[in-house]
Amino acid sequence: MKKLSVSFLLVLFAVAVKAQFYGQVIDAANGEPIPFAAVKYIGTSEGRSTDIDGNFVLPILNNYSKFEITSLGYKPVTVTVPRGRQEIRGQIIKMYSDDILLGEVVVKKSKIHYSRKNNPAVDLMRKVIANKRLSDIKEKDFYHFDKYEKKTFSYNDIKGTKDTLLSEICPETGKLILPIMVEETSSEENYRKNPKTVKTTIHAKRSDGFQSMLSSGDMITSLIKDIFTDVDIYKDNVRLLQHPFISPISTSEAIGFYHYYIQDTIMVDNERCIDVIFLPNNTQDFGFSGHLFITDDKLNQVKRAVLNIPNNSGVNFVDNLMVIQDFMTLPTGERVMKVDNMVVELSGLYGAIKFQCQRYTSYSNYNFNPITDKKAFKSPQTERVMADAEFKDSTYWASIRPIQLTNSESHLSNGVDKINNDLGAFKKFLLTAVVENSIELTPKPNKIDFLPLNAIVSHNEIDGWRYQGSLQTTGNLSPHLFLRGYGAYGAKDSKWKYKAEVEYSFNKKKYMAHEFPRRSIIASYMYDDMSPVDKYSGTTKDNMYSSFKTSKVDQMMYVNDLKLKYQYETNNNITWSAALDHSKLTPTGKLVYLRNGDYNNGIETIIPHIRTSDVKVGFRYAPRETFINSKQQRLPINKDAPIFTLEHTIGIDGFMDGQYNYNITEATIFKKFWLPGACGSIEAYLKGGHQWNKVPFPMLFTPQSNLSYFVQFDSWSFNMLRNMEFLNDSYASLFINWSFDGKLLNRVPLLKKMKLREYIGFKMLYGHLSDRNNPFKQTGDNDLFVFPTRDRHQTSFVMGNKPYMELSVGISNIFKVITVQYVRRLSYNDMPDIYGGDKLKKNGIRFAVDFKF
Repeated sequence: MKKLSVSFLLVLFAVAVKAQFYGQVIDAANGEPIPFAAVKYIGTSEGRSTDIDGNFVLPILNNYSKFEITSLGYKPVTVTVPRGRQEIRGQIIKMYSDDILLGEVVVKKSKIHYSRKNNPAVDLMRKVIANKRLSDIKEKDFYHFDKYEKKTFSYNDIKGTKDTLLSEICPETGKLILPIMVEETSSEENYRKNPKTVKTTIHAKRSDGFQSMLSSGDMITSLIKDIFTDVDIYKDNVRLLQHPFISPISTSEAIGFYHYYIQDTIMVDNERCIDVIFLPNNTQDFGFSGHLFITDDKLNQVKRAVLNIPNNSGVNFVDNLMVIQDFMTLPTGERVMKVDNMVVELSGLYGAIKFQCQRYTSYSNYNFNPITDKKAFKSPQTERVMADAEFKDSTYWASIRPIQLTNSESHLSNGVDKINNDLGAFKKFLLTAVVENSIELTPKPNKIDFLPLNAIVSHNEIDGWRYQGSLQTTGNLSPHLFLRGYGAYGAKDSKWKYKAEVEYSFNKKKYMAHEFPRRSIIASYMYDDMSPVDKYSGTTKDNMYSSFKTSKVDQMMYVNDLKLKYQYETNNNITWSAALDHSKLTPTGKLVYLRNGDYNNGIETIIPHIRTSDVKVGFRYAPRETFINSKQQRLPINKDAPIFTLEHTIGIDGFMDGQYNYNITEATIFKKFWLPGACGSIEAYLKGGHQWNKVPFPMLFTPQSNLSYFVQFDSWSFNMLRNMEFLNDSYASLFINWSFDGKLLNRVPLLKKMKLREYIGFKMLYGHLSDRNNPFKQTGDNDLFVFPTRDRHQTSFVMGNKPYMELSVGISNIFKVITVQYVRRLSYNDMPDIYGGDKLKKNGIRFAVDFKF
């Protein structure tokens, strides 16, 4: 019995000895080991110290899952130990210098006046900025390099034994993460300075994990790619998290925007460097804090950059961001990027949801010789994907990776299985319904979608309560042929409405017909009720949010529409389109078509309907525009380049029973301007049009109006105009929106903790109605119609010589997602109230739900 007890204790001892955590603690900035750091389980006296090489061994305790690492001059790191593991080896844990935090405390509490005069740190940074042209490879006539990039999306700071068995420790944060998505890309980039051209060729790409759960999973990878863009500190502004951040070596703004402090002189990769810490003047502005390691020589170039976002920055949903960039000197003397590592910790619902996104990028094989191959720059595409890019095997990937995948990254099916198990069938159904606004009707791979869910029930003056169901096929049924349609029933008018559409895509699609580039022919037929302003809506006409109107909309039409459209998008974002359209417009509700001449002679001649047939050609150019594909539509995710459109429509009398000749020309220009000094951005939209012929009012221009209580940011519409309030045959409109991104409110002591963001908007419309189309001037002309009335009271008017104007002031980022907007009508405030309760309103409040970093 005694021998058995001793043997049992030896077994327990052997198991206890085996359950060990082997790790090394290093400096995140320079990779050097941190000796004699304290490693201790939280809530116990159990602890160790790192040796001279930063190594330590810690027993794994069953009842304690977290230990803390502390060292003088570094921020403490808390590490979560995966439970159920017998041994953990080779774990690297990075510690970050506490200099930045100490610097903020010193500046705030001791109120030391920061001066840029006679400041050695500022003098040094002026030299760095002056010399940065020597390190900016875009100053070369040509360059070429190879690039490997890995993006990993993970659950962050996970808890519980079921999760930790599949997890790993993130070296940068010390937290337990569970990778659920990995995307790898191998590419080359070729550059020519004159004319300036950058071409990227993707030789290999692969993705695995969570995105496979969603049919529109590419939407997630596209969004991550746009949000976590490459950080080029040599540019004056770095676009990151969909905001412009001022670079710490910006030529025009860095010295005035940042505070700089020389901290120390250290060796970085055997090169003597000056450690400069920096932080924004106002830490809630969109700027970085961190370290710049500057070579201690006559060139003063950046050897390493460590970028963070200050803890109290105005960025939403980001708990922590770290960018570590290493630069190297080539044998030919050029200093170039070697490694770019980014880690972003995200959270939502006040910490209930936590994710981590990590992007690792390695650059190699730099070459600055002239690129003589004309094919390298001939293609109009800025990015070209090789035909076999998605078919590389594991041997290929193993040969090109500068770092190997972690165990969890290599077995992502475990993470995806965990998500499936945790969610269950019903929660997965809710996930796709919320994220994709749709329901998948067939097993994977899904072939038919039911969508959109927010249009199942809606309301308008003609339908009353409207009940709608919509279906569309996907690329899994056919990658070229797509069918779409809906059926809707109005409880008030007791009529069925419907639409059927078929699209043939000449290029193969993965899931949706509108994937870029769109090259297709579309045939459709529709019977539905519409308001004249519905065509300007930035969202689905009959979604439930549009049911809440600020103005009575009972002057509507039943529309029978037959359309054939051809659309061709080039790889450099030029779109050509041509359409043949036949419509029958039948007025309903309070809208009536009355012959003008008869009406002025006391005779009411009612026109039951009109027919139009026209041909439309269009051109659109949006350089460098990128998208995310939802199941319903394609949404632009960057607005950094201008957008131009031009359309001309020719109406043909007698063709397909068309009754009118007309010519309509419309053009638009959009441009976004990023303002210096982190003062936000201005979006400007200019639109104009002209009707060249004499036509009745249904073919005139009615102003682009949003008649709901909800802001539609991208529809560029007026908020305080009533339905068809003005009718014109030529117009010019201007929309300007200035978003300050908290530049003002973040300086108000009682408000800055709320991280509110303010914006101001101005809208203006010049409209003109020529005498030929003015029924008040052509009183005897029966080719014109009486302007719309409600029960014989006029509801549409002719504009005078002054413009219509609106001013809006809004506060966004309320609880991070809510926007409240006040709108003021500045002109035409003497217009009469419209009979039937549609009174003139000078002021209004609008709302929106908007998710922005």
